[in-house]
Amino acid sequence: GGLANPTVNVGSTLTLTGGITSTSMNQATVPVIAAGTLSFGGTSPTFNVAPVAYDGRTLDRRTPQLWFNSNLVLTNSGQITLTGGGLVGFDSPNSNFTGGVRVTTGTGIAFNNNSTGTPVTTGPIGTGTLTMATGSRLMTYGASFTIGNAMTLEGNVEFDGMTTLTMSGPVTLPASGTSQGNVITPQGLLVLSGAVGGNANLQKTGWGTLRLQGANTLPGGI
Repeated sequence: GGLANPTVNVGSTLTLTGGITSTSMNQATVPVIAAGTLSFGGTSPTFNVAPVAYDGRTLDRRTPQLWFNSNLVLTNSGQITLTGGGLVGFDSPNSNFTGGVRVTTGTGIAFNNNSTGTPVTTGPIGTGTLTMATGSRLMTYGASFTIGNAMTLEGNVEFDGMTTLTMSGPVTLPASGTSQGNVITPQGLLVLSGAVGGNANLQKTGWGTLRLQGANTLPGGI
């Protein structure tokens, strides 16, 4: 209950050697981790984040149930795995971990800031590769953002934002089959300005717009 976001202020430096779990029945609040440096001690943590649910029913898939605030730095981490079917928000422009992020089936990642540098030196998900499992989701909040990290698509991926998300790093499709980019909302624009490569077909679905702007190598076609 309540309307205040449950918030953990890290302080100077907090080191976690395990994962993070977040569950909620309250659509009015977003759990926030803020203010300091969060280190994972070189481990590869899992963030198990469920959507807002009550009595076994999912109430909301679009409200983040874990949010890393803009005044927080994520550092010293291997690959972070997002699971649980909820949405995780990354807002820190200064994170520098190198292990990347993997988003599992049914789970979503939301961006609320830009990355810096080409190649990326800091950004919401550090400097590593963003790996999207088939059935995972991308989102933006409030404004349009550019993320320069490399991205690997393992299958069909949704973009559920109502603004523009530009992925300016290289994009790798699966080795075979078809990978769908489902831009759900009519207002949504997903821009792939980095080179798209791989042997799979790329298929666009949904009401929004998918824009390709890179020097693409797509033997499977679109």
